[in-house]
Amino acid sequence: MAVLARIAALAGLALVVVPAGLYLGADVGKSSMQSMMLAGTVLWFIAAPFWNGRPGGD
Repeated sequence: MAVLARIAALAGLALVVVPAGLYLGADVGKSSMQSMMLAGTVLWFIAAPFWNGRPGGD
């Protein structure tokens, strides 16, 4: 479970960082960038607590 959470958290982090570079390089539009970043943010906040070993936030 921890391995899957780590992969999901890192994928979410990548979805937050990579679209900004793609937008800067004019490879994606603004709405696509925002959608990818929102999905990455949601994925990060769901997976990161499990990756850190604190699913309840304790």
